[in-house]
Amino acid sequence: MALTWPVVAAALGVSWLVIRRSLPAGHPGQRHPMGVSDQDAAPAAAPEK
Repeated sequence: MALTWPVVAAALGVSWLVIRRSLPAGHPGQRHPMGVSDQDAAPAAAPEK
């Protein structure tokens, strides 16, 4: 039972890295999904926050 939360935390961390690295360079991030039609109108740089 004591090793359950570290395994879950490690799995979440690794999956976040894999998803982050699979996004294209101009993508605004995981929390801002883009559809197929949005990719044509994507800005060259990430939006300012």
